[in-house]
Amino acid sequence: MTKVQLCDTCAQAITDIVSGDLNPSRWTVSKSKPVTYAFPLGDNLKMARKHLSQSCALCSEAYRSMSEFDQPDFGFLDSTRSMPYMYTYSSEAPHPVLEICEAPEEDSASSEKKVGRTVTFELYRCGLQCDAPEAQEDPIHLDVELGPELLGRLGTPKINYCGSTEAMDLMATWSSQCLQGHPRCALRNTAQRLPTRVLDLGPASPAEENGSYLRLMSSNGRRARYACLSYRWSSLAQQYRTTRQNYHEHLCNIAIQRLPQTFRDAIKLVRHLGLRYLWIDCLCIIQDDDDDWERECGRMASIFEHSFITISALSAKDSTSGLFHRWNTFDAWKLHIQTRDGTQIGLRGEQSTLKGDLESSSMSLRGWILQEKILSPVLAHFGHTQIHWECLTGTTSELRATYLLPTNSPLKYFLHEVRRSGLEKSPQGPFISWYILMQPYSRMALTV
Repeated sequence: MTKVQLCDTCAQAITDIVSGDLNPSRWTVSKSKPVTYAFPLGDNLKMARKHLSQSCALCSEAYRSMSEFDQPDFGFLDSTRSMPYMYTYSSEAPHPVLEICEAPEEDSASSEKKVGRTVTFELYRCGLQCDAPEAQEDPIHLDVELGPELLGRLGTPKINYCGSTEAMDLMATWSSQCLQGHPRCALRNTAQRLPTRVLDLGPASPAEENGSYLRLMSSNGRRARYACLSYRWSSLAQQYRTTRQNYHEHLCNIAIQRLPQTFRDAIKLVRHLGLRYLWIDCLCIIQDDDDDWERECGRMASIFEHSFITISALSAKDSTSGLFHRWNTFDAWKLHIQTRDGTQIGLRGEQSTLKGDLESSSMSLRGWILQEKILSPVLAHFGHTQIHWECLTGTTSELRATYLLPTNSPLKYFLHEVRRSGLEKSPQGPFISWYILMQPYSRMALTV
């Protein structure tokens, strides 16, 4: 077991954060970030560099990360630059984050802020077996009690395999909370007219009893809740699909083992959520029938808009990549702290957000997929480093499971804005929304 330590400066800063006592004699309100408090580390970067290179676990990791920017492309470290600070968000922020960064400089010519290197650490609540402190280093003991205000905002431990029962239970919990607590989202629980064809996964019962049951079904106007899959196709030669040749075979049975991994993972999740029907475009549209393809593509908007949930394969490069991944090196750097009452708190390097996963996904470049993002009332995203939930009310993520951030995407609210009561009296309203929508759409690629 590795013994780690904190220097006096970092120990004092973390003690203040954990207890909720941002003593004015040590902390000052940042001028650049009104909701942020600043804790000075040194008078200039040269002095701070000496401090950050000490044996303190937090300082050493911060210095290592900051040194990655010490390259010609970024400019060499300048010892005369303004002093670095250790930041923590105040109670107005949704979750506690500790930053070590260079203070912004005021450019006398343009009056613009120059922001230097920043290293961010997240505070979270330890507790899961996969995150057990005994599996990491010996925790650092601080003689402090956890402030009640901080407890409700701490991040949550990482689920190392997003295909585990634990991860899918979290999705089910988010869905239940959405249905019960979000008035705007309540309609998704209403049985809707099914698409022309859906995949029938069998009656609701333990997965092991119906794991092999799968067939293509003509809905004939039936109403029920159903899920959709949003993903990026494989090449046409590799993509498993319904054609005129295998259509009648698919109506009788589809061999699950022949499906690409992303489809199989989606089926497992849909069953876990207690749903029977799933819509996947390449299986529910007869791909070599031009009339059927044109007719069903014209219905896609309605299909996604009336779905119970859309599963978003953000990190899958195509249908063969799968939804479920194991992140063995996800928390390459972690630090565990134990408070006076035995509570385990962790610090870890900042993880990717939903916004980051959306922007880095290959799906973000596909014009076909934009409508799925906008129209689906709920999106269960499988990102590069964690799972995310996005509904009409807000967003949350696996490492932020204790709170919901308000949804602020203009794309998500596009249809709701143009249908808003009273908007018809303002003829410019729909056009403004239209132009907002055209900005991302015009940057995307269309194969067909």
